[in-house]
Amino acid sequence: MVEFFILSPVNQVDKAFDLIGNFVKQLEGVLERQRAQEDARESNVQLQQAFIEVQEMAHHDSLTQLPNRRQFELTLTRYIARSKRNDKKLALFTIDLDNFKVINDRLGHDIGDLLLVEIGKRLQTNIGTEDFISHLGGDEFAIILQNSSVKEAEIVAEKLLHNLNEPVKIDSNDISISVSIGIACFPDMGSDYVTLYKNADIAMYKAKEVGRNTYKYFDVSLGSQYKKRLEIENHIEFALEKGEFFLVYQPIYTLTSQKIFGLEVLLRWQHPEYDLLFPEEFIFIAEEKGTIVPIGEWILREACQQYMEWRREINSDCKLFVNISPRQLEDKNFFINVIKTISKSGMPCGSLEFEITETALMGKQEETQEILKRVSNLGIKIAIDDFGTGYSSFDRLKSLPISALKIDKSFIQDIGAENNNDLIVKSIISLAKTLNLQAIAEGVEEKAQLDFLLENECSEGQGYYFNHPLTKEEMKLVLLKSKA
Repeated sequence: MVEFFILSPVNQVDKAFDLIGNFVKQLEGVLERQRAQEDARESNVQLQQAFIEVQEMAHHDSLTQLPNRRQFELTLTRYIARSKRNDKKLALFTIDLDNFKVINDRLGHDIGDLLLVEIGKRLQTNIGTEDFISHLGGDEFAIILQNSSVKEAEIVAEKLLHNLNEPVKIDSNDISISVSIGIACFPDMGSDYVTLYKNADIAMYKAKEVGRNTYKYFDVSLGSQYKKRLEIENHIEFALEKGEFFLVYQPIYTLTSQKIFGLEVLLRWQHPEYDLLFPEEFIFIAEEKGTIVPIGEWILREACQQYMEWRREINSDCKLFVNISPRQLEDKNFFINVIKTISKSGMPCGSLEFEITETALMGKQEETQEILKRVSNLGIKIAIDDFGTGYSSFDRLKSLPISALKIDKSFIQDIGAENNNDLIVKSIISLAKTLNLQAIAEGVEEKAQLDFLLENECSEGQGYYFNHPLTKEEMKLVLLKSKA
């Protein structure tokens, strides 16, 4: 409290000013303390907000906004402990996008990122509020289903596959995507974080090996298969220089005359530990690691040299079909390497046909179309392999310089079954005729299949009904016999 005193007229004004000055200083001190307190409170709020944001960043993926690997580890550990206490089950899914690297390389990382965001959203729509989803990094996701039996996990897996099979529209691209899912259930397939996650991951790689776009449960036998995959992955980079790859040839026949029309070149790996390996056991690894490019270059060189040897010795004039991977088409040296191989071997361009899958046609359409036109201008033919398993449009097919559609063997093998495959095969043959293309049936194994194809005027076919893939020595004998 400030007190005022009545003084003499001389001192009254001076004293009053002194007292007022002191009062103002006291008031300014109070206001300064109030401002400091307010600043402190505001700073504290900002610090709390910053802490929350740091926590959010530390435990969530910045791209998809989903919990990240760190949060996944904490959550799975907590869920396992809770399940142990309550004697409950849970299921862990590890989910990996099929061919994501191809999509990323062909369409660009920006499109790839948008695709990951969309996949994360789709996954979220297929799980319950008590379940957990995480983006572990790259193209890998994880889902934890609480209180889930094996049967319930299977239902969710089926829903996920169905939902994710729908093409994703990003900008002007319709992107076809599929996933491979590995499932491990607590406690039967792992009773701690490390074991459960490792076993789900092993099951996921098994799903990739058996054809992708599917799910697999972990079982004990998969442990050795996982070890095999890791060893293949570590060794594949050296297999080419060590001369462990070799080629086999499967004849393609004109169905009406059953004369040899062409030879499809197929790859085999004589592995030092696992003996003979087929492409489905290692090609997807080669694609992921990028080693498919030098392997593909070697296949083309080796096949052209062998073809020219037969041409000189037997006067063989059939076509040579060589598979080209999407990664090869993306390689900046692909076209020049093709020219070098043709020039060195003397291979006639008109006798060479490249097989590419529908996946290779997806995305970067202008670049793909340009490289295929350049190849076609050399006189090399283009065939679409495994036709019917992708999403090629009629207009897209018309715009490409292709000469043949190879009908996927899965449709041929089910001819006569109670499904739509007969109609699908007829439709593909009809489409080929409309576009003035050859229709080549893959996987012909029975006479009934051959009869169906002849009845519907399919032009060519290959499969075990005629010949299994042959070594170069066996193929030479078949070619000699066909010339007799």
